[in-house]
Amino acid sequence: MQKALTHTAIGKLVLLLLFSTTLLLSCKKPTVRRYELKGEIVAVDARSQEIVVRHEDIPGLMKAMTMSYKVAKPAEFEKLKPGQHIRADLVLTDDFKSWLENIRIEQEPSDVPPAKVSDFHYPEPGERVPNFTLVDQDGRHFKLYQRLPALVTFIYTQCPLPDYCPRMNSNFQQVLAHLGGDNNLPSNLNLLSVSFDVAHDTPAELKVYRERWANSAEAKKQWSFSIPEKRGLDSVLRFFGVTAIPEQGIITHSLSTTLISPEGTVIAWWHGNEWSAEDVKGQWISDRRSTRSPSGSP
Repeated sequence: MQKALTHTAIGKLVLLLLFSTTLLLSCKKPTVRRYELKGEIVAVDARSQEIVVRHEDIPGLMKAMTMSYKVAKPAEFEKLKPGQHIRADLVLTDDFKSWLENIRIEQEPSDVPPAKVSDFHYPEPGERVPNFTLVDQDGRHFKLYQRLPALVTFIYTQCPLPDYCPRMNSNFQQVLAHLGGDNNLPSNLNLLSVSFDVAHDTPAELKVYRERWANSAEAKKQWSFSIPEKRGLDSVLRFFGVTAIPEQGIITHSLSTTLISPEGTVIAWWHGNEWSAEDVKGQWISDRRSTRSPSGSP
């Protein structure tokens, strides 16, 4: 009897060890990298708990530019305002996430109001989208209405933050898997990734970049990378709510994704990266049902 109990105890111990090992392997934490960021806050977005920072070079990561960053802790975010000079830890992970933490305010704003970053316009459902002219990765000029319905987002090829452009590209890959079928997004939905870095992201650069993300014939058919015509850049960015002032030699980078109907109207708009292929699918189905149904009918 004692021997049987001993074997049972040993068996339970082995199972416990196996379970613990499996649990440890399945809970592997993403790789984390940290960089020091130093700069001036030029805008604060309470809705998304993000700040736009005009920062110095970040050695080993990126050159000086103006970008939007998520603040990890609400208590830190509440103390921040435009014009403050800060130091912070920029944290990047390999699962498309980044944020600022350990934010230290080094200088309060002066009496002179900070420069305005841009005039914000947020696309509203039902609003008609202007028929902008874009240039795709093959150098072809096209009107936006030629590629409707569409899901439009904004990226640039040198973006170093994993939860910005790479996250948008990853989301688009998921959307591709939902195209076609009775309960999915339409097979003719065009995915348009639009770069605001018109100085660097030439059609040739965009074509190389597309190979990294849309690497199948089907993906290439549905997903194109493009830039606005230079003279129309400001209008495109302003309509889609993208913070950017290229004329000042900086790239203020926020996130903006818009689902556009076949009729050229806004179905839904997402600020930030907290959207999924299921969200796009849900918005599409809801819009199409309301379009088919006469006003006031169930």
